[in-house]
Amino acid sequence: MWWHDEEYPRVKSRKNSRRRSYHEPVLLVRARVKEQRLAWRQRWISIFVLTLSISAIILLLLLGTQSLGRQLFTQNDQFIIRTLRLESDGRQATPARLREWANVQEGMNIFTVDIDSIQHLLVSRVPIIEKAVVRRELPDTLVIQVTERQALAQLDKRGNYIPLALDREGYVLGPSSRTPNLPVISGVRQAGLRPGSYLDTVEVRHALDVLNTCDTTRLGKYLDIREIKLNNPDFMELELGMGARVLLAPDDVGQRLRKVVALLQTSAQKGVVPLVIDATGSNNYPVQYR
Repeated sequence: MWWHDEEYPRVKSRKNSRRRSYHEPVLLVRARVKEQRLAWRQRWISIFVLTLSISAIILLLLLGTQSLGRQLFTQNDQFIIRTLRLESDGRQATPARLREWANVQEGMNIFTVDIDSIQHLLVSRVPIIEKAVVRRELPDTLVIQVTERQALAQLDKRGNYIPLALDREGYVLGPSSRTPNLPVISGVRQAGLRPGSYLDTVEVRHALDVLNTCDTTRLGKYLDIREIKLNNPDFMELELGMGARVLLAPDDVGQRLRKVVALLQTSAQKGVVPLVIDATGSNNYPVQYR
């Protein structure tokens, strides 16, 4: 019949259009995904090439800078050390010793000298040096200035043991034969002491406090301390040049020493010589006379 002939082609045509409309988006999506992957790949390749180029440029700049630095500084004859100023506030760090300890000499390039390393080396490995300053004075002068540790006492001699000097902080400096009149600290039981060792025991700290007080105040004019004995954990025994002995508690050292000086002056005015002054109490200091 006539309506069948007209309707059939219309239905068939609608079905084919649906198929085409279904396949076309799938192909388009795949094509777009492929294009995006290709675009990302090209982008990463571009980034990689750019990064590589920048790295190469930086490397060339560094090499060029190093080469220029060598030409301007480390290989420039204008910066050859021609003058070494080696200075110390003491007598032991002589210019010859400083030259040897710092391992520097004329003819070296001033910019190849590691200033920080020399300063650390001098302070950490040379017991007598407390502080070191190294600096350049362009174009051709290197200056090394050191502050020496000052001996304040000496440790007692045991048998054939050579007495060692001690500074105000407790550092062992070396043989004290050059300063034989230093007061002696005896009773130290720490073994293996050598130049560069550090004594940080409570007893030694108390003894150094006594000597520091006398050294930095007027009390040192009246107290001729020859030896400080650390045999008793509760007090120190001070042996004075006049033969008197002072039993001294370790607390409030300055105040106790002032009272001891007052007793010595009073005894001198009376014409008597103290034998033992007991300065271990809080207020009263009993005195035993000869």
